[in-house]
Amino acid sequence: MKKKPRAILLVCFAIMLIALSIQVESKYSNLRSEYPKPYHQLVLKVSKEFNVDENLIYAIMRQESKFKTDAVSSANARGLLQITEPTFDWLKMKLNDNTTVYEDLFEPEHNLRYGAYFLSLLRTEFKETSTQLAAYNAGMNITKTWLSDGEYSSNGKTLDVIPYPETRNYVKIVLENYRIYEEIY
Repeated sequence: MKKKPRAILLVCFAIMLIALSIQVESKYSNLRSEYPKPYHQLVLKVSKEFNVDENLIYAIMRQESKFKTDAVSSANARGLLQITEPTFDWLKMKLNDNTTVYEDLFEPEHNLRYGAYFLSLLRTEFKETSTQLAAYNAGMNITKTWLSDGEYSSNGKTLDVIPYPETRNYVKIVLENYRIYEEIY
């Protein structure tokens, strides 16, 4: 007689586990539609080539262009990762690339390659992800200036305060995007 209640209890427990897993999968499915991974093969390729976390690339892409290849900012930054012409010219020289032109940044392959390369350079220059993101948004030289100012950085390596509200907000949003991408993928 004891085996029957135990079996019923086990069946009920199994049903609860299945219901819970369906609920969790449904939550992640909804989040995945809000945080997609388009151009996945290209992102994987450049992520490996430049040793940059693919979820960080997606977190930036989501904020910069909402995954639109034809995005152009008020600063004339272009494509998925919103690269400005001066940054493009600098990266092009560092990559020794004589064939790519600024218009090519509307093509995912070129934009993702240049953006991932830029992120790899920022990672080399700045150890903290939040500082890298500040530099991605505001520029490397401005970020270095902030780091050298005790009002913004107590150790010269990490920003305690980001003085530009736009950059401060940008870093906050991209870090949240990054956290979500890490959680759901």
